[in-house]
Amino acid sequence: MIDYETFMKIKSYHQKDGLNCNQIAALTGLSFKTVNKWLNAKHYHMRKAADRSSKLDPFKNQIVQMLEKYPYSGISGLILDQIHRLRSIPITPGKLGHLISGFDTETI
Repeated sequence: MIDYETFMKIKSYHQKDGLNCNQIAALTGLSFKTVNKWLNAKHYHMRKAADRSSKLDPFKNQIVQMLEKYPYSGISGLILDQIHRLRSIPITPGKLGHLISGFDTETI
């Protein structure tokens, strides 16, 4: 998978410099197949992350119960993401109070 900057370089080499797939592949170090794929793409799209289970999944119920009983606002991003997944509530970056206590937002 390539990043957006590489995608734009490939497009620029082809459109502005008039280079073909083989020439672009030689300049960028990418394979002909990769260059050809991205030249034919209309837009850049990031690779979708695979759905994987978390190491915290077996403890889902216990975590939710503890958070309800012992609200805590100093939670790291990883745990905040897990809370979001567990509760399926949209979260605003930097806000946590409404997730834990049902009150208005509280800044982390």
